[in-house]
Amino acid sequence: MIVFLDFDGVTHGTSGATFSEGCLSLLNAVLTEHSARVVIISSWRDEMPLQSLVSELRQVGRHVIGVAPEEPAYTRTPRELVVRQWLAENGYTGPWLAIDDNPRWYGDLAPRVVATDPRLGFTGNDAERFRELVASGVARETVGEEEGVLGSGNEQAGAGESD
Repeated sequence: MIVFLDFDGVTHGTSGATFSEGCLSLLNAVLTEHSARVVIISSWRDEMPLQSLVSELRQVGRHVIGVAPEEPAYTRTPRELVVRQWLAENGYTGPWLAIDDNPRWYGDLAPRVVATDPRLGFTGNDAERFRELVASGVARETVGEEEGVLGSGNEQAGAGESD
């Protein structure tokens, strides 16, 4: 399973500028439970090299396989396009979800987003929602080959695996 992971409002709430141990611990638990691999979709990927991002994530960093492509500035659903691009470029057809505090950016893919409260970051309720989405089969639904896939050029490692 792939998880597209945002940082702000997920790995920490808006009240804290640093990563929250509580948020990271809960994230690590659900990622481990579902053998999930993480693709960083946070805007932090534009500011820091991959290894620095992995280090910042502490225990969650061991799940990271790469970063998503750059988001276009010209659309209301930039992360939908980025997710579709990553899936297409990597030939990935397995299950996936996103964890983000802004599900609107995912357009038609929003049902696959575990939407966190940006003030709190990832909580026990979000972990339960993640489990519910996995159990319901939403994470396994096929994503059609829609128009709007962007050009390539992102850093990946081991991304072509199907689970």
